Amino acid sequence: SHVSIIGGGNMGQAIAAIATIVAKGGNTVEVFTNNDADKPVTGDVVFLAVPYPAVADVLVQRGDQLAGKVVVGITKTR
Repeated sequence: SHVSIIGGGNMGQAIAAIATIVAKGGNTVEVFTNNDADKPVTGDVVFLAVPYPAVADVLVQRGDQLAGKVVVGITKTR
């Protein structure tokens, strides 16, 4: 499958390390940072690794791209 990670901070970097293992299993991985707003999310599984206040913005900007996908949120409120 294809995995997308939205977020390049501490949580995103930790998941990117895990993504290396996922890729070894024959899966593909893409990581999105703030600079990738114009790049479409194409993963079957999407990890939201953004600060809690940013979740609403991500959903507004990319909600249509997340439809029908497995979305995993690793956000904490504090």
